[in-house]
Amino acid sequence: MAAVEFQANIDRRVAKLASLSDGEDSKRARKREFAAIGKLRKQLAALQEQSSVSSTGKRSTIDADASANGDGPSSKKQKNNKKKKSAQGHILSEGAGSGAKNEVEEDDLDQDVDTSGGVLSRKQEKQLVKSVNQKLALAATRKQLKAALRVFASLAKRGLQGDVHTYTNVINCAVRCGQLAKAMELYDHMRSVRGMPPNIVTLTVLLKGYCEAGEVSDGKVMLDLECAAHRLAPNLRTANTLLRGCVRSGNTAVAVATLHDMAHKWTPPVTPDASCIVAVVSLLSRSLRLKDAQRVLATYATTPSNDSSSASLVASSTGRGGGGEAASSIVVPAAHVSVAKCAAILSDWSACGRALAAAEVSLRYVTTQRQAARLRERVSATHALDAKEEGGAGDGFGNGKKVSENCRKPKVVFYIHKIGNWVSPLLSVVGLI
Repeated sequence: MAAVEFQANIDRRVAKLASLSDGEDSKRARKREFAAIGKLRKQLAALQEQSSVSSTGKRSTIDADASANGDGPSSKKQKNNKKKKSAQGHILSEGAGSGAKNEVEEDDLDQDVDTSGGVLSRKQEKQLVKSVNQKLALAATRKQLKAALRVFASLAKRGLQGDVHTYTNVINCAVRCGQLAKAMELYDHMRSVRGMPPNIVTLTVLLKGYCEAGEVSDGKVMLDLECAAHRLAPNLRTANTLLRGCVRSGNTAVAVATLHDMAHKWTPPVTPDASCIVAVVSLLSRSLRLKDAQRVLATYATTPSNDSSSASLVASSTGRGGGGEAASSIVVPAAHVSVAKCAAILSDWSACGRALAAAEVSLRYVTTQRQAARLRERVSATHALDAKEEGGAGDGFGNGKKVSENCRKPKVVFYIHKIGNWVSPLLSVVGLI
């Protein structure tokens, strides 16, 4: 397009802009016209610059350089957009290597935020911190601690300190890389920053580092002290992190103390889920503390009755019969299997037989409840549709708690049959079967 045609288009759009009236639609139209006029003027200026260069006989050379380097007005925008879209994607590319092309680079931050103006505005600072947080999270996923530390240090170079999410992400990266000492160093630096208190996610990540290092007792002490100092309330994720570390290291004392603290010391109290119960009962059974394991099961778990039919379970789960409490109770077949193992080792055949029977009934109950949960969803959708057609508010079906699926069915079935085949002759001798 010649320069004359560019100027004609600019004049036409300026005339159209002058003819627009006030109004919301006209505001949008004027905005589009301003953008179009600005684009045309840039293209006209570029065309005039190219014409002046061609007069010296160097037009072809400069055009080739501009095409190769992406310095043209349109190619530069495309290049920036391409870099912005690939800034995060290149980290998740194929291969687990730690080469330069797969690592997060601090220089990539300038692709997301225009820092050419010198002093950053408040909005640009927020954008930059958000970009850093995203890159730190991706670096933690790829376990690239060196790259994460470089990106983290880039904030200080720009006179920024980040937020609690920034520190949590870089601490998480150090924990995932097995660097507990570095994670503690970063946490100490975080505490030294004014107005940067940790949250419960930060402490949970740090607790995970202690557990993976086998220092479960020290981790619990750290959690108690820091929660008291910063008035933080541990949650169920914190409890499961600590109990998983106890199972991994075989620390029964800390697991029992954690289960006690969840109900009596944590504010607000945290109700244990199936994972918590299985972890504590498993540790107690491994320690041959049969009575304590049975006491935990009796306190927190429920063993369904042997006559629980499919019809009654479906009725209770859909709200059309009695037994509504059973749908929200915690049923843990894996915990009963752990008790059966412990009782068999201790030659307590009566307790072993009861635990095996409870494991079978619980497994059958959980399997049926999963089927009932799917039926409940269909019934809930039907009732919601009927209530909507009648103009009502519905009857609240489908709002019950989800049934725990932490039963590991194949493994539970294997141990039920294995232990049963082993102890059945002994149980028949003592008259229990």
